[in-house]
Amino acid sequence: CIRDRYQRRVHGGDSAGGHLVTLAAALLDNPRLLSDFGKQYKLPVATWTYPRIAGVVSVYGLLDRHSWKAGTLNTPWYDSTFWVLGYEICFQLHTKFGTRGIGTAGITLVDLLPRVDTYPPLLLIVGDKDPLVHSNRTVHRLVQRLGWDCELAEYHAQHAFFAWPPEWNRFEQWKYDALPATQRVVGFFRRLQRPRSTDTPCPLSPL
Repeated sequence: CIRDRYQRRVHGGDSAGGHLVTLAAALLDNPRLLSDFGKQYKLPVATWTYPRIAGVVSVYGLLDRHSWKAGTLNTPWYDSTFWVLGYEICFQLHTKFGTRGIGTAGITLVDLLPRVDTYPPLLLIVGDKDPLVHSNRTVHRLVQRLGWDCELAEYHAQHAFFAWPPEWNRFEQWKYDALPATQRVVGFFRRLQRPRSTDTPCPLSPL
């Protein structure tokens, strides 16, 4: 729920959730974009009251349309092909049966950036064996070029490494990817959790 007693929130999500939280932050931090979204989908979202977005954590989110298709990885071809095909199917289903975009822009953060005037601190986490590493590197480069706060943390792992139960990992791989990624998220959260005297603490809001 985005309408509660907290005045500040850190939004976090992985995979599709990582994609969604980056869009939500762009909307909530840019009233003109939020207004256009409301008009397009006939929703009174611009009249609602929202907490301030203190930060965003996107874990291997799909953040652009193309880089993850064309980029190369140091993995077997069939491995990266499997993930790319899966992402493409999900992306096509999303665009066909879901949102049509926002205004004339598309449905990824890279699509929206030309219309974004400000953006909260952003932490990107991704595995270097995941085709989406190219998408996250692209956003990191673009957001930093705009002068906004953006961190990129890469781990030697595939997609979904952050969500696997430790018992499913071979050779205790979680110690080298999921654990340090969790510590990175906690560190990012603590850095942002410096409320003003009028603020209440900002919780992590997962998607």
